[in-house]
Amino acid sequence: MDYEIQSKNSMLAICKALLKKWFIIVIAIALCLGASIAYSVVKIKPVYTAHTSIVLKLAISGDIAPSNNTNNATLAKRNLPTVKECLKSARCSNVANEYYNELNKTSGNNINKGAIQVNYGEASMIFTLGYSDLSEELAKAKLEAIIQTAPKILEAGIEAKSVDLVPVQNVYDISVSDQKATVITVGGVAGLVLGVGIALLVCLVDNKIRSKEEIEEIAGINVIACVNSEVKDNGKTK
Repeated sequence: MDYEIQSKNSMLAICKALLKKWFIIVIAIALCLGASIAYSVVKIKPVYTAHTSIVLKLAISGDIAPSNNTNNATLAKRNLPTVKECLKSARCSNVANEYYNELNKTSGNNINKGAIQVNYGEASMIFTLGYSDLSEELAKAKLEAIIQTAPKILEAGIEAKSVDLVPVQNVYDISVSDQKATVITVGGVAGLVLGVGIALLVCLVDNKIRSKEEIEEIAGINVIACVNSEVKDNGKTK
């Protein structure tokens, strides 16, 4: 019981100390929020992802062909993990990049393998293929380049004599991801933690008694009256 009372008293003392230094917490939150807002405006750009559902159609080469009762859907399901590895490989992005540069009369590493997204369900032969970039037009164009060049890469990876990626729809879906709200939230939380930490540190370092309430709390007695004195520039008190 005594331990619980002491714990409650300690927590109460900490809360009182923080309330006295509230301005430090407010300043820290304001500074961190300002920095995070400025960073999000200058550095954070929305990311556009073009994606579509793809039907995988393939024919396995004769020397490794399964039994006749194995249909295309079964073959596709079996090879989806390999398809994902191939599509997210450096070779696939390099080939797609060459095709994109030649088609658009550009140069450089325009297609990043890290921006390629492949998702599929174990019970389906359809998977979702996507590409993320800083504009809707770039995301669409680069996704198209990947779809056009990937079958040749997949033929070698799956050891198939033919592979075809058929989009379920002609128009790519676009989703937008903006991390500004997340950055600002993290900035606010960081400011709160920093402010509380600084306020507690100031309270620990400051050992001056500034009010009769503090005297009563420390000494455990009631103070009837107190006399305040101020020091002038010449060293005399008033």
